Amino acid sequence: MAMTRRLGLINAFFGHSDDGPDFKALKQESSRLVLLDANLRWHQLRRYSSRQKSSQAIGGLLGSIKLDMTGCPQLRHILAWLPVLHVGKGTSMGLGRVELGR
Repeated sequence: MAMTRRLGLINAFFGHSDDGPDFKALKQESSRLVLLDANLRWHQLRRYSSRQKSSQAIGGLLGSIKLDMTGCPQLRHILAWLPVLHVGKGTSMGLGRVELGR
């Protein structure tokens, strides 16, 4: 849903269409996603904040998941944007990278 919100905001500010994503339909479609495999771990990073003049702990999930998206054609279209737009709270710092396999 974070990717759907991100695409909706990008469309609202930079798009040529007034049609944003149908959040209700996408949320219903997401309930049909099936998690086939997950290999995730927490990865902790540190960064220095010049504004706060201190070291900051940032972290997130690193690994892979495998989803069955057979009944989710709209979500498949939206998730195709993940490698380009990234997603998550640390995207402005280079985090949130996603790679899609086929």
